[in-house]
Amino acid sequence: AGTIHLAPGDCNLIVVREADHAVFETSDHVYAEFNHPSIDCLFHSMGVVFGAKCIGVVLTGMGKDGTSGLKTIKDHGG
Repeated sequence: AGTIHLAPGDCNLIVVREADHAVFETSDHVYAEFNHPSIDCLFHSMGVVFGAKCIGVVLTGMGKDGTSGLKTIKDHGG
């Protein structure tokens, strides 16, 4: 609570599970279909890590960024 995490402009922000908690990491992997930073990349990782406890909301974006990630969240019960 009380913390804001911003993705650097040259990579993607992801969430990974470490032991009993989740942490943010950056990924410099280049996805042909993703912008940098991409909400799809973050949503994909959040859907996998948090499953049914995850909610994704797209307020604005570029092109289709967000749609694939939201599907991943839904597919994992979120």
